[in-house]
Amino acid sequence: MRDQHSAQAAGVAIIVSSVLNQPYKRELSIRNDSRLPIYDVRVFLLGSSEPKQKKDVPHILLSRDGKSWQLPTTFVKGGGAYLEFKDSGGAYWRRDSTGKLTELSGTTEFKTISHD
Repeated sequence: MRDQHSAQAAGVAIIVSSVLNQPYKRELSIRNDSRLPIYDVRVFLLGSSEPKQKKDVPHILLSRDGKSWQLPTTFVKGGGAYLEFKDSGGAYWRRDSTGKLTELSGTTEFKTISHD
């Protein structure tokens, strides 16, 4: 039963990667490879201070869809990222750029994260 509950969330990814032939540039990609859309999509960049929320993220990410951004050069050293979203069943999730998937305890935890 647990696998069915997390099956949609398991198809969602966030990746920070190097840009080909440009070692000082990074790209951030989010992807929904599940068969259903995800909602309330939020992306946060991690650095030396509090997480910073990206403002140009689609609120809904359709099935088999994704989006990519070039990251600022200030992000290059030691930065990570995470993605928060609601699945089609109403559960809230966080996926970080290391691949870790965490179910959030509910809308309270989801909404209390810094929105800088």
